[in-house]
Amino acid sequence: MQISSTARTRQRIVFVINSLEGGGAERVLSILLKYFAEPFQNQDVFLVLLDQGIIRYPVPDYVKRIDLDCRGSMIRSTISLHSTLRKIAPHIVLSFLNRANCANILTARLLDYCCIVSERVNTSMHFGNGIGARLNKAVVKKLYPLADKVVAVSKGVAAGLQQNFGVSPAKLDVIYNPYDLDRLATLAAQPSPLKIEGRYIVSIGRLVPNKNFPSLIHAYHQAKPAEKLVILGEGPEQDKIQALINELNLQDRVILAGFLENPYAVMRGACCAVFSSLAEGFPNALAEAMALALPVIATDCESGPAEILHDVIHVHPDGPFKADYGVLVPVNDTKAMVQALHWLKDQPLLSHYSKMSLQRVRAFSIESAVSSYMLALKSCQRHF
Repeated sequence: MQISSTARTRQRIVFVINSLEGGGAERVLSILLKYFAEPFQNQDVFLVLLDQGIIRYPVPDYVKRIDLDCRGSMIRSTISLHSTLRKIAPHIVLSFLNRANCANILTARLLDYCCIVSERVNTSMHFGNGIGARLNKAVVKKLYPLADKVVAVSKGVAAGLQQNFGVSPAKLDVIYNPYDLDRLATLAAQPSPLKIEGRYIVSIGRLVPNKNFPSLIHAYHQAKPAEKLVILGEGPEQDKIQALINELNLQDRVILAGFLENPYAVMRGACCAVFSSLAEGFPNALAEAMALALPVIATDCESGPAEILHDVIHVHPDGPFKADYGVLVPVNDTKAMVQALHWLKDQPLLSHYSKMSLQRVRAFSIESAVSSYMLALKSCQRHF
C-alpha cells in the first residue's frame, strides 16, 4: 500500500542505477552518496540496483541498498522498480543511465513522486544507427520531457536533449561530474600494479566501439612514438582490439591491462593521456587524468572534451588544436591524431599542459556538484 507524503515526517529519497559493476556514472553516484550523508541525515535514503553483479564502488552505511534482478531488460526493470517503489512510497527518485531513467519516468507516472533523471551520455550518438537505435531514441523523446527535472552531465548533452528530444530548457540543469582530488592523489601514490619499463602513454575506458580504440592504435602505429601505449579497461571489444595489436605487430608496444581496482597508480606514471572516443557525455577518465597532472589529447567528440579542454561545446578543428587545457583532434581523424602524438616530443608543451590540467580540474569540485544536486532535489518543492 502506498503511504501518503504527510503520513511520515522523514522524507524518502531513492537513487536508481543499473548496477555498480563499473563505469563513470556508477563512480559518480558512489561519490555523491558519500557526501550526501550529512544533508540527508534526517531522510530515509535508498539505492536500487536494477541488475545483480559485482559491487565495484562503495555504498555508505546510511543508504539502504535493494538489489533487483532485471538482467538488462527494460520491461523487467520497469515492473520490478514499480513494485519496489510502491512499497517505499518515495517522495523523490533520482536515476542514472538511460534504462534506469526510462523505468523511473514510467513508474513516476503511476506513483506520483518527483522524478529526476541524470543523463550521462550524448543521447543522439550513444544509440548509434539502425532500427533498434531509432526505437530507443523515440522512447527517450517520448519519456524524457515527462520527467520533473533532467540533469545533463555537460552543456553539450543538455543542448542535444533540448534540440533532439524535446526536453524543455526550464527542466534542464547542467551539473558536471565531481572529483575527489585528495582521494585520487592518495590512490595514485600507492604502488603501481603494473611494472612498465620506460615512458608510456595511457588511455582509459571500456573496450566498446564508442571508445574507438582501434583508431587510436592505428594512429599510434603510424606515429611510432618512443613511449609504449597502456590501455586500461575491459569490455566486449577486447578480442578484436588484441587481434589488431597482433596484426600490427605491436604486442611489445601496446599493453591491454584490463580493469584495475586502482588505475590511478598506473595513470600517475604516464607522460600523457590520450582519448579517441566517438562520443562522450562528460568523460570521467579524462578529468581524472587531468587531476593527476597529465597532459591530455582527446577527440572533439559529442560531447564533453571541448567543454573540459576549452570551455566551449565544440571547437571543430581541421587538425590537432592546442586548446586552453589540452589538445583536441577531430573525431576519427588518424592523421590529426598522429600529428598530436608527435607533439609528445615537445617537453615544454607537455609541462605547460600538465600545469593547465591541475588548474582546470579544480572547477569540478565535489562541493559544487553536491550543492547543485541538492538544489535540483529541493526544486521539487511539492515533495521535498
